[in-house]
Amino acid sequence: MVGRVDCTHDFEVCDLLVNHNQASNQSYPYMVMFTAEKGYRYEGAINAEAIYNDFLQEDKFKQFPVHGGKDYTTSRVIADGKALINQIMEKNNKEKQVYEPHWLDEQFAHLFAPYISWIFFQLNLDYFRKNTKILLFSAGILVPILIVLYHLAEAVVGCSSKKKKE
Repeated sequence: MVGRVDCTHDFEVCDLLVNHNQASNQSYPYMVMFTAEKGYRYEGAINAEAIYNDFLQEDKFKQFPVHGGKDYTTSRVIADGKALINQIMEKNNKEKQVYEPHWLDEQFAHLFAPYISWIFFQLNLDYFRKNTKILLFSAGILVPILIVLYHLAEAVVGCSSKKKKE
């Protein structure tokens, strides 16, 4: 596989093949020849005839620097690149979840959806909108449960602190 690396525009390719390797950063454009074993860098003129004559013909690419350093194999370059892409995607997904306004509502709805639907079906109020059901469920059931749990916790903590004082 032969490819031209120019990280000005090809962000995904650069993340896969270049950006995970600090030695390669900010040193493009250049050509890379990947064999099954290693990748070789050609930093000469981007000219088809020159690339063929100086780099590709008769395996001359093996005289050029190994992409990533002498210990880098093609599989390591790709594995490290995939790991970097996964990190970027995880970071982007976390940021998206934080900034997504209804993320908590969706998680809440998925968790309690069967119970909410059953209660409203039993009350013949199944025609209510989903958000209305969630609001009524929260106000009518969850809030009182949280209040009771708060008072129970307060009583337990209060009893234990009174015993310590005595």
